[in-house]
Amino acid sequence: MEPNLKNLEEQVKHYYRCTENYDWTRAVDRFIGPETIFHWTRCRETLKLVKKVNHHGCYLDVGCGTALITRSLPSGTVGIDLNPRNLQKAKQYAVNARFIHCDAEGTIPLRDQSLDVAVCTETLEHLLYPDQALKEISRVLKPKGVLLGSVPGQSPIWKLRWTSRSSNSFNEEPYHKHYSRDEVEMLLSQYFNIQKLYSKYIQMNWFFVAVKKETL
Repeated sequence: MEPNLKNLEEQVKHYYRCTENYDWTRAVDRFIGPETIFHWTRCRETLKLVKKVNHHGCYLDVGCGTALITRSLPSGTVGIDLNPRNLQKAKQYAVNARFIHCDAEGTIPLRDQSLDVAVCTETLEHLLYPDQALKEISRVLKPKGVLLGSVPGQSPIWKLRWTSRSSNSFNEEPYHKHYSRDEVEMLLSQYFNIQKLYSKYIQMNWFFVAVKKETL
């Protein structure tokens, strides 16, 4: 591995494990500025997808943060995150969920084919190797398991992100990717068949629903 890439890896892991300290759930529940609108609209759209999937099985929330989405998922949902502070807050917001501290780019400590639906909202853009995370998500999903979620698009509206009350923490963020439609398709199609892929809010976000590919 190239030294520069190795250094970036270490910076990214350290930031999300040890530095990042943002409460998305609180930001939605209490208006704190434009970011509240951003988070609320993405959350609402994601939960619309969950409702359309209408699956009563076992759910996984990948990169659950402080349980903004998790708290609206079925009881028994498993939330995973690299940041232990996120999980402490998440436990307060989603008391009927189970939380695991782990790295989605590594190994998710769940059995093969043990879950029905995975939600992955605003997480893949923080990963240097999102394909590895998707491979793990595919592994823990049952045959025809569903993946739904979102990634940020390449909209100019993202410039407003720097008006956030937490802009200092965003300035410290070592990695944050904005996806084109082609990039989302290429990434997801490695392990999933895309059923729905669309943009919202002047291409601020790409939302997707995909089904696990059958193994040969």
